[in-house]
Amino acid sequence: PGSLLSGNQQLLREAHGLAHILRCSTWQAASPHFDHIATIRRFRQNWRRIVHHAHPPRTSPNFTTALVAPDLVRRTDIGLRRAATMPSRSAYQTEQQRHLSTLTSPQQPYAFEVLDRSAAAAGVRLCFPFYDRRLVEFCVSLPAHAKLDNGYPRASLRNAMAGLLPEQVRLRRDKFNFAGQLGTGMARHRASLLTMLDAQADMLAPFVDIDVARAAITQFDQSMANDAAPLFAAYRIASLGRWLARRSRPVAPRAKFHIVHAGG
Repeated sequence: PGSLLSGNQQLLREAHGLAHILRCSTWQAASPHFDHIATIRRFRQNWRRIVHHAHPPRTSPNFTTALVAPDLVRRTDIGLRRAATMPSRSAYQTEQQRHLSTLTSPQQPYAFEVLDRSAAAAGVRLCFPFYDRRLVEFCVSLPAHAKLDNGYPRASLRNAMAGLLPEQVRLRRDKFNFAGQLGTGMARHRASLLTMLDAQADMLAPFVDIDVARAAITQFDQSMANDAAPLFAAYRIASLGRWLARRSRPVAPRAKFHIVHAGG
């Protein structure tokens, strides 16, 4: 992969700084921007296989599925349903196939539902211009090099905005995965999260395995550099707890909406 990265030295230098913030390796910070290169995907997949064989992961709950209350799992077959709808992550996919896999993943409507409810609670109606069908079809048709060019991700969008956006905005590179910052912020409120879990245990129990939830809240800042599952499990627990608490209160009058255009 070294020769393939030779034209992206600036991205690697900036990834080194992000790695310090996110508490991960430079390669972990930079590699998502090279997913369009099949050789790198296969190298990464083989490397993970080698590492897994040499250092088997510690036994711990699968926070993606074990978090759900066992009775709810039995009644909904959630494990089988999740396995059937997970997008393919084959290292041999083309960039276009990976793009389509992401667009058709159930995570997309899930994200829209979450954003819609969150915005509605704040009296905001969201619009998603980057999901216009014509634009989506155009983006899927683009070759990989039109999306990552000379270390710049979203290259086609940046090129289209030349002369329309200030250069410091058009060429910014500092938008990234915010899991590290989310984890650091939530870690400051760990005691409050555990107190909330204990106080709402009876309310949460039909939906959440309380022991797994407690393990997730306890572990997420220790493992998020390599596995963000405990972090996002803790986030879902906090969100569900707040939603259940609000649901038990009288419904407030519906707020007036104003339109906000959300970026892609």
